[in-house]
Parts: sequence; C-alpha cells; structure tokens
Amino acid sequence: MQRKLAAILAADVVGYSRLMRADEVGTLAVMKALWSEVVQPSVRAHQGRVFKLMGDGMLAEFASVVDAANAAEAIQTAANERAGAQPDDKAIRLRIGINLGDVVVDGSDLYGDGVNIAARLQEVAEPGGIALSAGTHDYLRGKSTLTFADAGERSLKNIDEPVRVWLWPEVSQTGGGVAPAGVGLSGAQAAPSRSSQPSIAVLPFQNLSSDPDAEFFADGMTEDVINALSKFRWLTVIARGTMFSYKSKSVTDAQVAQELNVRYVLEGSVRQTGQRMRLSAQLTDSKTGGSIWSQRFDRQADDIFAIQDDITNAIVAAIAPEIDRAERTGASARQQRDLDGWLRYQQGLAAYYKQTEDGFDQAIDDFRYTQTINPQFAPAFAMEAMSRATIALNFRFDISDSEKSDLVDLAGKAITLDPRDPLCWLSSSRAHSVLRQHENCVPLLDKAVSLNPNFATAWFWRANTLWRVDRLNEAYESIEKAIALSPFDPSMSIFLYNRGVIFLSMGEYKKAIESVDQGLILGTVRTWANINRIAGYWYLGDHTTAAKYLNNIRIENPNITVRYLLDAAAADDAIWTRLTLHVLRELGVPEE
Repeated sequence: MQRKLAAILAADVVGYSRLMRADEVGTLAVMKALWSEVVQPSVRAHQGRVFKLMGDGMLAEFASVVDAANAAEAIQTAANERAGAQPDDKAIRLRIGINLGDVVVDGSDLYGDGVNIAARLQEVAEPGGIALSAGTHDYLRGKSTLTFADAGERSLKNIDEPVRVWLWPEVSQTGGGVAPAGVGLSGAQAAPSRSSQPSIAVLPFQNLSSDPDAEFFADGMTEDVINALSKFRWLTVIARGTMFSYKSKSVTDAQVAQELNVRYVLEGSVRQTGQRMRLSAQLTDSKTGGSIWSQRFDRQADDIFAIQDDITNAIVAAIAPEIDRAERTGASARQQRDLDGWLRYQQGLAAYYKQTEDGFDQAIDDFRYTQTINPQFAPAFAMEAMSRATIALNFRFDISDSEKSDLVDLAGKAITLDPRDPLCWLSSSRAHSVLRQHENCVPLLDKAVSLNPNFATAWFWRANTLWRVDRLNEAYESIEKAIALSPFDPSMSIFLYNRGVIFLSMGEYKKAIESVDQGLILGTVRTWANINRIAGYWYLGDHTTAAKYLNNIRIENPNITVRYLLDAAAADDAIWTRLTLHVLRELGVPEE
C-alpha cells in the first residue's frame, strides 16, 4: 500500500452525547451549520481535504503543518465566537488535535499511527483549543504566529509510548490553566480577536498645509504605508477603502480600535512648506492605551519614499522585534520614483475612486502622464489597465478586439515591471475579464492574494470571478474575507450585492434577498440588486413581489433587455445568469 507524510487534523465535539440527549434536533441543526459554514470552508481555504466525517467529528489531511495549524485556529476562533453567544448547556465547542506523521493511503481514506495520534491528541485538547504532538510543534516553530504551551508528556489511549503535548491557547494570564479566548468571559472582558495575528489600522494622514494640492501628498503617504504594511503575512491590515472612510472625521484611536477590532492604530500628519516637509506619526496600542512609538521627520520633499520605508520599518520593529531585519528590508523595498510623477499618480487614484465614467477617463490621463515621467513605475500601468477594463465592463461594451488585446498587453507589462506587486496581477485579471476569460482570471487573483493576504479588493474580485465559473463555496469564502478586511469600504454595497449573487447561485434565495437589501441601504447597483431580488422572490414562489421589482427596474431603465443584461453581466454560462434570465424571460423582458 502507498504511504506518505501528512499533517492530520482531528476535530471532535465536546459533550456530544449530552448535547444530543438534551436537544437532538437543535444540536444537529447547529452542528450542521458549524460544519458547512466554518469547518469545511476553513479546511478548503487552507488547502486541506476532509477525508472522514463522523457524527461528532471529522478528520482532514494537509500537505503542510502550517496550513493545518492555521485552519485549526480559524475553526476554533469562529466556533468559540459562536459558542460564546449560547448558554453553556447548549454551546457547541470543539477539541482539535494535529499530528504530522506517516499515513497509509487506501483510496480516499487514510490510516496508520499518523491518524491515530491526531485522533488521541484532540482528546487531551482543552474545549475550544488545539493540541499538537512535540514533533509537529517543532516543525511549526518559527513558521506561525500561534504560540503553544508545553503540557508535558501524556499517555494517549491505544498509543504505546507517551507523547509530549503542546496546547493552544497558552496558559491564561489570570492563571489556573488554559483558557481559550472568549470562553467563559463576558463580552466586555473578551471582545473577539480578529485572529492571533497582530492587527493595525492606518488612519488617513492629516494635511496641515495651506496648499490644497498637498492633500494628494497626505493621501499618497497613507496609501503607501498601508500597502507596505499589507505585504507582511503575519500582520492583519485594515484595507484602504475602510480607512479612508475616516477621513476628516474626528475620532480617537480607541474608538477606531474598537470599531475595527484591531490592536494597533497609526495616525500621522503632513505639513509642507515649499520643498521642506515635516511628517509626524504615532503608533498606539489599544490593549494598553498608550503610545508605543512616535517620531517626527523633517526632510526635503523628494525624500518621501525614504520616509515611507522608515515609518514602515519602525512600525514593524515596534510590533514584532523578532522579525528578521532582512525580511523587513525586503518587504519595504520599492521602485525609484519621481516625486512629480508620484503626485500625479495620486491624483489619478483620486479620480479612479470616484467610480464614474468621467473619473476613469481622467485617471487614465493621469496614469499615462506618470508613465512618461517614470516608465518603470509598474502601478501606473496597472491602474491604467484597471481603469480601461472598468470602462469596458461597465460603460462601453463595444470596444474592439485590438483594444482588448492591447489592454491585456498593458497589464502584462505591469507584471513584467514588478511581478511582486499584487496590484499588477489584479489588473491582469480585470483585463482578462474583458475577454470573458474568467477561468484564466482565477490563478491571477490567487497570485495577488498570495502576495498580499490583506488585499481586500483582490479578495472581492476573486469572489466576483469565482461565482462566474460556479466555484461558489470559494466565492463565498473570498467575499467574506473582503468584508472582514474592509468592513466600512465605500464599495460595501457592491460587496453585499455580490454576496447576494453567490447566495442566489447556491439556492439560498432568502439570504440572497437579505444581502442585497443590506447593500441597497448603502446605495448603488440598484438595477442589479433588483434583478437579484426578482429571482429570489420568484424561486421562493412570490411571483407578485418579483413582478413589482421588475417594474422598479423599468422605471430606471425602460429599455431593459436580455441582451443588455448578458453584455453587462459578462457571465453567459454561470448558474446565476441562467437563473435570473429564466425568470426575466418568464416575466416578459424582451430579448433585444
């Protein structure tokens, strides 16, 4: 028989028999939701495979111990949050064990000591916690932000030799054993953590100069610091869209930390007089309420890129002193830029974020100007491609084949200039969307989020692309990731609309309606949201309400046709397209 080395994750429900005796129907319903909404998606998201499901547990395999540990953390964090809202006699908590060992392959099933030890390890894990064997912990050391406590050697059932066990979470600060986050504490004492990773929000830098053009300078500093910090995989960084929603608002660091559930908040200001610039920045720790780093920089304006690196490295050093200096230097390395071109690029971004046809045209002019100043600046090429793709997909559907080909080449040039910039890979995916090559877009988006796991926009477009090729579970995971990284994003209505599309495609018609209803409170995408409502109500059997929302569309767009919707959706073969067009045809929408 074939043998291989694998990381095995074993999960089990604590007190399963007691819960079933108390409320069989309710327990089964909660468990089903937990498996389908938390456990299985977390396993898949970390490149794992569930190979055995039992009534009260499951076994999964991973090629990497790091992936197995990250999946376990994601599962327990979500499961503990759910359990924290339930009475103790009804709360479902999990124990998880992970072991790296030799396994025997039998078809789709796995056997052997590697599996057996993992199953026994979960029995000694704390409720809501994770247990590792010593060998597994040794392999994980230095490769994960998770920290485990040495629980000594344990005799495990049906395992000949004692196994040294490591437990997560570590011994609680209050003493008296291991206490998983959020278990047994009130909401005020234990606000759920975003993850075990450090988390940071970068407030928009304040422009203290009298020159209104300096606003682009301050915004550019903010954006560059966010982008630089986002490259660190161990650090959760709130996305640009959400952070710019705080611009010009009077908020405290503590308020921002509480609203976004982050530990660290960076704020700063920029004052420019002629070619002299003063930049001040301060990093606060919401856990202690104090400043852990602050600094003032007085430089010439053409030294801004060095200042950006200085700020990034100082923050990283303050948050994680153990991070190797070479890693910090590598992550913050940037292309040489010309100040004039960089400022024009910032103006282009401001025009792009207006999300209007005129705004995109203006942005293209600005990005092309930047290219003439600095032909090696990859983001200018990537953002021109993004702008042109957005116009082609939303405003001007009849661009020629040569224009489409030129668009793909433009994004490809951005990748050639800087293959480490995730924006370049995102722009290539948008260019291929114009060609309706959605399957080709997926690996490009996978590359973007692998380079920057904090890139909320790339997670959104990954979701948007995956539903078009009917990979619906992955699409749902991606849209939830985007929402988590940018909870106050200006495009949140579009995020929620796309989540509604995914729900409709899954046959979750009520959830589809609820999601687009939430999006409509925030505005935009009204026609598309109503299409989702029409289909949702139709398949729920409420044809009268479906017809009412079609009338709403006709008020806004009296010439609505099936052909227009096919062109605008750019997803001819998707489940969503087939579902919605069937209903619209049934309700009498003309083909042309």
